[in-house]
Amino acid sequence: MINGVVVAYLDVPPFVATLGMLTAASGFAYFIGVGRPSTAYPIHLV
Repeated sequence: MINGVVVAYLDVPPFVATLGMLTAASGFAYFIGVGRPSTAYPIHLV
């Protein structure tokens, strides 16, 4: 939804908006995870 708003109202190309959101989400996950890698699996299974 955020990408759609950015593309529609700010005239940002969709590819650039998607890459920007990917970077922001990765940074947020890194911040929330206190620097640990984020995986979809519990640590004891990896």
